[in-house]
Amino acid sequence: MAAAISWVTARAARGTRGSDPIWLDQEGESGFDPRCFFHGGRVYYTRTGKGADFEHPFVHQVELDPATFKRRGRMRVIWRGTGEVWTEGPHLLTFQERTLEGSFELPR
Repeated sequence: MAAAISWVTARAARGTRGSDPIWLDQEGESGFDPRCFFHGGRVYYTRTGKGADFEHPFVHQVELDPATFKRRGRMRVIWRGTGEVWTEGPHLLTFQERTLEGSFELPR
C-alpha cells in the first residue's frame, strides 16, 4: 500500500510496544496532510485527496470508531477547495464551543 496512513496506539510513548497498524486509507486511495479530530466522544479522520485534478485536491473526511479506529462508512468530500492550487493542511478545531474547518487565523 503506497503512501498509506496508519494509526498505532501504545500505553506509553516509551518502553512499550505499539499496536499493529490500523490502516486508515484503503487500497488505491492516497492523500496528504492527515489529521484526526476528537470531539464529544467522536473521532474524524480528515485529509486531502483526489480532486478536480492532481493540482486541485479536495478535502475528504470519514468518522472513525473511537475504540478500534476503523472507518464508520466511506470517505466523503467535505470541501472542494478555493479553485487555487494545492489545498493544504485541512484542520478541524473547536473554538468557543464551535467546530471550525479550514485554514484560518484565530481572532486575537
